[in-house]
Amino acid sequence: MVEIVVDNGKNGDLLFHPAGERVRGAFSPARVASEDIGQLVRDFPDGIPGQVIAFDPATNTGFIRDPLASAEHAQTRAAVERRLGGLSGQPARVEYPAAERQFPNADAATWLGWMGRAVRSGLAKIVKGKVPAADPEGMRTGFYHTARTDPKDATITQLVALLTAKLSPAERKELAGVLGTN
Repeated sequence: MVEIVVDNGKNGDLLFHPAGERVRGAFSPARVASEDIGQLVRDFPDGIPGQVIAFDPATNTGFIRDPLASAEHAQTRAAVERRLGGLSGQPARVEYPAAERQFPNADAATWLGWMGRAVRSGLAKIVKGKVPAADPEGMRTGFYHTARTDPKDATITQLVALLTAKLSPAERKELAGVLGTN
């Protein structure tokens, strides 16, 4: 099992491409430059934990876990609801993500590669296991566009093959030299 927690030192979130989701980062009042810092420290003395991204290579299952769902963080959840309630004095209704979301049949290279990128860029910290030192081979990087092939390319390839077949061996060699396909 490999686990990372989103915690980047700037109270920021992470767009985790393999899941297509924004993953909440840890929040610490100490990282906020504000006149309201005293109230933030009183409301969140231990901060707000970041969500955890995990991958189980034994089952090829990815996970996003929210520590706020645990009983250990009940006071933090109550403080968030009070804080968001603001001037009304009533706690706000907050819909938290599920305690754990599973992503079965996740691609190992893609999940571990993007987890590694998050750690190497300082957006997350390793909790358990190891992430790759570099992008693994086969890691998917394009999520918001699809690779399109132009049908004309197939036709051109067939025509070139047909014409090349009609050339003598010396002419093929000369053509390959011109095209740089030796």
